[in-house]
Amino acid sequence: MDILFSHRKVLDHRPPPGIESPDWFLTICTLPHGINQLCHLETGHEIIDLIQDYHHRRIWHVDLAVLMPDHLHAILSISGDRSLESTVSSWKRLAAKRLKIRWQRGFFDHRLRSESSAQQKWKYVMQNPVRAGLVSRAEDWPYILVGTGIPTRPCLKFNDVRSAWSVKGNRPYRLSVLNS
Repeated sequence: MDILFSHRKVLDHRPPPGIESPDWFLTICTLPHGINQLCHLETGHEIIDLIQDYHHRRIWHVDLAVLMPDHLHAILSISGDRSLESTVSSWKRLAAKRLKIRWQRGFFDHRLRSESSAQQKWKYVMQNPVRAGLVSRAEDWPYILVGTGIPTRPCLKFNDVRSAWSVKGNRPYRLSVLNS
């Protein structure tokens, strides 16, 4: 039995013909599980900076990212002819090097094949802090990054990250998003 299940199947992430840049739902976890590595004020700033950097450089287009204490969720698409695996791996290496974050090997992904699937994942991601008991309302969670929703825009239009993430009683305010 061990022989049959000794290797995890490697999934083919190439989009089917006719779909150039599919949307993906991703979960990227830290090691060890259950330890807050991501939701500290300065670390949150830096992770947002790294996510935005890849977006500004058109490596990926982020629609939504939510940081949780030991993992992050994102809904995004990969730009150009880059592979999902190499893009996520390079981002994780960069975050690990800069922030000393230990990531689990690999990541979970799901290609969003319909608007209905995308809406379900969006709701799941937004409600994750509520389900975890971290806040009572999703909009109160400070570690949420929302894209403009316009794929042709070269970058997200965020207010200055440093001023938007001010601290009141050791609790950062939510990052605000400009839609213009």
